Amino acid sequence: MLIAAVIVAVQRLVFWESYRNRKFETVTQGQVSAMVEDGCLQYDAMRESVLSQERVFAELRQKGYDNLGKVRRMYMEASGAFTIVPQSPPRPGLTLIPSWDDDFLRDQHKAPDTYACCHCGNVQHSRQQQPGTCSRCQHEEWSPAVVPA
Repeated sequence: MLIAAVIVAVQRLVFWESYRNRKFETVTQGQVSAMVEDGCLQYDAMRESVLSQERVFAELRQKGYDNLGKVRRMYMEASGAFTIVPQSPPRPGLTLIPSWDDDFLRDQHKAPDTYACCHCGNVQHSRQQQPGTCSRCQHEEWSPAVVPA
């Protein structure tokens, strides 16, 4: 019984101090981080939260998203849950469909002369097959950007 009372007292103390002190709350509860901003992956935040690109893509697919251009923001809450704010209207973006799933990839509509960086999702318009180095992440691998059907 004494152990239960101590646990309840510590929980209340943490709750009360978290309510009064924002810094204490961040240390004990964690903080909200944006994993996607305006259709682009935020690798610094992802690294800090130990999230891979594939994990972010899987979370978005589970919520019904098939390309990053449909995502304005994706937050990882302090609890570990994800909150997604849709882009309105949706824009061209990097596909979230795995590269081995040819059936679904064929069904996606490609934006003309528009490419998405395979690393961060940055979108660039270009008449060339490969636009060159990405201005956001310096990577050079591109895929055709897809648009909502």
